[in-house]
Amino acid sequence: RKEKSLWSGNGSGKPIEIEISAKGDNQKLINKGYKYIENAMKEIGGFINTENTLPLPGIQWEMRINKAQAAKFGVNISSIGSIVQMMTRGATISTYMPTDSDEELDILVRFPEKFRALEMIDNLYVVSTSGNSVPISSFVEIIPTPKVNMVQRIDAKRVLRVSSDVEEGSFAAEKIAALKNYLTTHPVEDGININFKGEDEDSKEASSFIGMAFISAVFFMGFVLLLQFNSFYSTFMILFSIILSTIGVMIGLTIMQEPFSIVMTGLAIVSLAGVVVNNNIILIDAFDEMKEKVSDPFQAVLRTGLQRLRPVYLTTGTTILGLVPMALKLNIDFIHANITIGAPSMDMWSAFSKSFMFGLGFATILTLIVTPCMILAGVRMRAGFKNWWAKKFHSKNENSKVIEVDEN
Repeated sequence: RKEKSLWSGNGSGKPIEIEISAKGDNQKLINKGYKYIENAMKEIGGFINTENTLPLPGIQWEMRINKAQAAKFGVNISSIGSIVQMMTRGATISTYMPTDSDEELDILVRFPEKFRALEMIDNLYVVSTSGNSVPISSFVEIIPTPKVNMVQRIDAKRVLRVSSDVEEGSFAAEKIAALKNYLTTHPVEDGININFKGEDEDSKEASSFIGMAFISAVFFMGFVLLLQFNSFYSTFMILFSIILSTIGVMIGLTIMQEPFSIVMTGLAIVSLAGVVVNNNIILIDAFDEMKEKVSDPFQAVLRTGLQRLRPVYLTTGTTILGLVPMALKLNIDFIHANITIGAPSMDMWSAFSKSFMFGLGFATILTLIVTPCMILAGVRMRAGFKNWWAKKFHSKNENSKVIEVDEN
């Protein structure tokens, strides 16, 4: 099954595309590489509608003119070409511009259809400079040669492209991984280069883009949080919820037996990074206010959790319930009062909503457990460090001696 791209709608081309090239543009090595990939696909299975740009065998007829013999008969070479064209596609004598078109049409002159055969060339005559008719067969020879096919080159290298679909119920990412594993266990001959394009290349580009977006989002959030709370530990606790949401996404995909979509699951993780931090910000900010009223840190943390329990669960619950129709692929058309389930356009948004729901739910539950524990642990660690530092400084003062110097 081909994964749909966020930027290109339903995607283009086939999900699996492979480029085969060879050192020195060696066609024999390229053909060996194609046989290698063909055998790998047959052994792995699950590939359908396989196509390739391998040149098809064929012949073409080449007309060789003996220029010395043609000059002996006083025949112009260009007149020979015109006669031959009249036997094949036709000789252009003029052009015509129709009233209903913006392009000119060629006016061609050709022999009747019964005279347009290869064996009729022996019956063709051309007029020499002296005015005599000379048979073309006197100085023209027809020789069969291998057909010249169009050579495909990318970055000045001759390449052979192999493209394929996958069977219903299979995923292109799994087949690409199987092919790469086959390449690892069955190395190709030296000089053969095999590169994966198509969906694999698109996935790498999307993964790189989303990865940079995720790192940038975390960096800027951490910078703002550090300015707000003036504490590295508080910033770490808030950003730690992003790790919890990512774990929740992975657990949800495992439970639902859903594949990891580079685009939609990646976007869900990036979007979650901006949502789950709010719960931690609320908890830490509420604790900073509560500790001014309650001297016992444990009681302050406990009251903070109880105070923020309802708003955190209400916001999380409404968000998850709002994503349920999208996760079920339920499409509601309010204009035409039409409801559809399982529309193809909802596939990618279903993957996004499922990832978002599981990540948000898992992170919210653990936030109300892990974050209060981390707050209390931080308070106790700071208190322990202050006590240790005070004892160490006090012991130094006791060991120090004051020496009085008599001025006399």
